[in-house]
Amino acid sequence: MYQLLLYFCYGLAYFTLGISLILQNRRVVLSQLPLARPLIWLGMFGLLHGLSEWFVLAWLLQLVPEWNPHLLLGKQMLTVISYICLFYFGSRLLENLGVRKFSSLWVIPLSIAGIWMIVVAAKIYFHGLGSQVLFSVHFIYNYFLGFPGAVFAGWGLFRLTKYLGRLGLTRFWQLKVAGMLFWGYGFFSSLLIREQSWFPANVINNQVFQSITGFPVEVVRMVIAVVITVMFLQVIQVFEWENVARITALRSRQAVLEERQRLGQDIHDHLVQDIFALSLHMDLIATNPDKINVRELQSHISRLLAQARGYLQQEIKQSEQCSLIDRVHNYIMQLSALTNVRLRIEISSGLDLSGLQCDATDQCYYIIQEAVTNALKHSEASEIVIRFEDMLEGIEIHVSDNGHGFSLNKRKRGIGIRIMRQRAMEVGGHFSIETDENGTRVGLKLPWAVGQVSNDY
Repeated sequence: MYQLLLYFCYGLAYFTLGISLILQNRRVVLSQLPLARPLIWLGMFGLLHGLSEWFVLAWLLQLVPEWNPHLLLGKQMLTVISYICLFYFGSRLLENLGVRKFSSLWVIPLSIAGIWMIVVAAKIYFHGLGSQVLFSVHFIYNYFLGFPGAVFAGWGLFRLTKYLGRLGLTRFWQLKVAGMLFWGYGFFSSLLIREQSWFPANVINNQVFQSITGFPVEVVRMVIAVVITVMFLQVIQVFEWENVARITALRSRQAVLEERQRLGQDIHDHLVQDIFALSLHMDLIATNPDKINVRELQSHISRLLAQARGYLQQEIKQSEQCSLIDRVHNYIMQLSALTNVRLRIEISSGLDLSGLQCDATDQCYYIIQEAVTNALKHSEASEIVIRFEDMLEGIEIHVSDNGHGFSLNKRKRGIGIRIMRQRAMEVGGHFSIETDENGTRVGLKLPWAVGQVSNDY
């Protein structure tokens, strides 16, 4: 009876995880968090893995003949597909968090699944379809697909915890717990398989674990599944935080617009009226110069100039927030007339620089200018791309070229790179540079000056 309960809870936990994340994915289409897009793969993993475990429940309830080979093959195929989804979840999450080398690993799980299918087909051809035949080759997808997928998923969740910590979100500790649990899942569900005659399955297997601990490995698997589901149902609250952050940022940007409108109203109500009054004084000077109080007129003019200077300074301060792209565009237009290198700007949809720090605009422009100049001088590139991206925590800018790159070790003391890094640090930004035989990529991340959400959320 306890086995029925174990497999029911085991399958239900992963099935609940899958359904919850798939439904959640429909509400995070516009999310900029690294977790958003890979979430659908984890949801598919939970859904398919839960269904595959209910196959065992059907056998325990004697709804089908024990280990019917056709149903066993179906269960293993569901497990393989679920492991592919888990592998994609981990690798895509790591890629979104900046681990670039995982961007080309998408072919690995498909290759392993293909190898498993070829081996199964060969076994069936020579020995016929039987449960022992299927059990003899299930280590392929467990060892080489399920275990790496769990490792990548856990690693990605650990890096995501650090990413959220940089945003001031330290309360989502469940991500770290879920990461450790996925590593445990990889060990107990992928490495602890049925006993085989070859190493390491003859040393690390279900039977050895039960003989040492006194209880079956299914208990540990069930506990891990339940806790992972509970952790993730709490973790997805991070998307609620993101919605609050978006609303806060929009309100802050709205405040900037309202301040500009107020400034315009003040100019109309005070400065324009004072200018009109001054014009009347000037008309009076022309007709009756003897009736003019010079001191009063001088005081009026001085007050008017001070007021105009104050309004002008406010306007310049606000306009600096929105002039970065125009400055870069003008710079690119000037260079385009002097070089054969193709220069272009890419801007993500909905980009709004009104939340950028006032003192960051100049530094950001000079960093872009230096990066483009270096690419023109040294890379022998045929194309240079400047991309602006509106991220949740700020603005991200990339200057990339398709030149031959250079050695950072030889040029790490270059004054240009040091100045760019120093400029980024002065405004609280993060500077990065990557270079290889395919070109150089300069990255700059700058935080918004407004729209910060409380760390206590």
